[in-house]
Amino acid sequence: MIIPSLKMKNGAEIPALGFGTWQLTGDTCKRAVETAIGLGYRHIDTAEIYQNEQYIGEAIGGRPEPLFLASKVFYHHLQRDDVFGACLGSLHRLGTALINLYLVHFPNSKVPMRETFEALEGLMQMGLLEGIGVSNFTIKHLKEATVATQIPILVNQLEFHPFLYQKELLDYCKQHDIVLTAYSPLARGLVYKNETIQKIAQKHNKTPGQISLRWCVEKGCVVIPKASSEAHIRENMAIFDFLLDEEDHRQLDNLPQQRLVNPPWGELA
Repeated sequence: MIIPSLKMKNGAEIPALGFGTWQLTGDTCKRAVETAIGLGYRHIDTAEIYQNEQYIGEAIGGRPEPLFLASKVFYHHLQRDDVFGACLGSLHRLGTALINLYLVHFPNSKVPMRETFEALEGLMQMGLLEGIGVSNFTIKHLKEATVATQIPILVNQLEFHPFLYQKELLDYCKQHDIVLTAYSPLARGLVYKNETIQKIAQKHNKTPGQISLRWCVEKGCVVIPKASSEAHIRENMAIFDFLLDEEDHRQLDNLPQQRLVNPPWGELA
């Protein structure tokens, strides 16, 4: 199947469904990425901190299909020379000459944003990056970032699912033409245990996971669920043949809220 795409402010398109790889490593990661690409995924998401870029590189090596690769520089590598080193390392491990989307993976108040974005601008001028974005940025961080660079910030990747409906931040991103990419869109499996989501899933003859992914997509987000089995990878793809109705959205928008990702650094979006 062909996965629809969203247009970013630089004119490039990002597939609305990507393949998340956090916690996938080794041969498991390689096989999962190979399976996903074979089934039609073109958007692969990784990060230097995931320690799996080399396995993704092995999975995508020599493939003729055009892919959309997203990776991230971690928050303790945001000084100028560290940004260059991190990006060159990711390119080497991925075995590619270009990263389509390179994100700042968590803000770091100890490093001036201008320094970080000057390095990213340099990497773009070298032709190593197609576009840049951020991850886990609040509205405050986004405002600081847009002042720090003239290059458009294309994406803000953050935790987003029915149990963490960050509407204010979503609205801000839409107002400024920043694509919101939802990570942990299945809430680490919690959506499968929720009675409200289960009932909506039964109504549409879908799984709770598909309901959560569809909810994100209908909010205008890109989703990057992780999966390792072919059955789960296929399940995550089957979200473009149905629509949620107004009552579905009302119920999903008003579920009890909880954040699942809360590492001991920085402010989180």
